[in-house]
Amino acid sequence: MASKDAIDTTTIDSNATRNKLLKILNPPELEIYFLLLENGQKRIVEIADRTGLDRRMTMHLVSTLLDKGIVVATFKHPIQFTAVPVDKVLRMLSSGRSGSATTLNATHHQL
Repeated sequence: MASKDAIDTTTIDSNATRNKLLKILNPPELEIYFLLLENGQKRIVEIADRTGLDRRMTMHLVSTLLDKGIVVATFKHPIQFTAVPVDKVLRMLSSGRSGSATTLNATHHQL
């Protein structure tokens, strides 16, 4: 039985989805974004361990994703990061508002 937090990996794994996301994300950012989509909240150390990136680079990439509004952070300690759902990101892209962290953050608050 799939968990209620499971996502539709056919949407994530489609080449069309990847190509759309690559318009605003570089490959390492996309890897982190998909990791968070598929696995839920993670700390920097967990993201670094899963991707094989060092912690400093991981923090830089996650910070970039935060700035783009693709990822959000919790306010608990330790800080954990969560991906904005792919359908929300794709809707934002299709409406021509790519790179708008304000738009994505406003969308996240509606979740």
